[in-house]
Amino acid sequence: MSRKVIEEKFDDIFEFAELERFKQMKLKNFSSGMYMRLAFATATATDPEILLIDEVLAVGDEAFQRKCFDRMNEFKMAGKTIVLVTHDMETVKKFCDNALLLEHGRMGAIGNSQKVIDEYRKNLREKEEAILKSQHESPEMAGKETSVPEKADL
Repeated sequence: MSRKVIEEKFDDIFEFAELERFKQMKLKNFSSGMYMRLAFATATATDPEILLIDEVLAVGDEAFQRKCFDRMNEFKMAGKTIVLVTHDMETVKKFCDNALLLEHGRMGAIGNSQKVIDEYRKNLREKEEAILKSQHESPEMAGKETSVPEKADL
């Protein structure tokens, strides 16, 4: 954004982020939650053709999250492309028409969101069952901690 555009949108960005009283504070003194609110408000204030959101909605109270989803729905209804990176399957179910499951950086599934969610959960279940089976078959592992499978990005 140009300096002029930033100045024009400055008040709207801080208002959306609910950070009006912190306008004069240096960014380095913002909490991570404040920074994420400001980042989302700034990204959506620019009216981009493609909006990339990476777990940003994990911060903030329920009312702020709802406001963010409303803003994202405005983008969706306007035909904009939204790339949402999240581990929250309920968010995917509620918001996404299509999804891509990444497993260790590779495409695991792509298509209808519910089908991809089902595939993700099936894969997770299979990994957990394999861990339990290996623990059961090897008595020396009994009582020892084991790592939980890494979450896949969706």
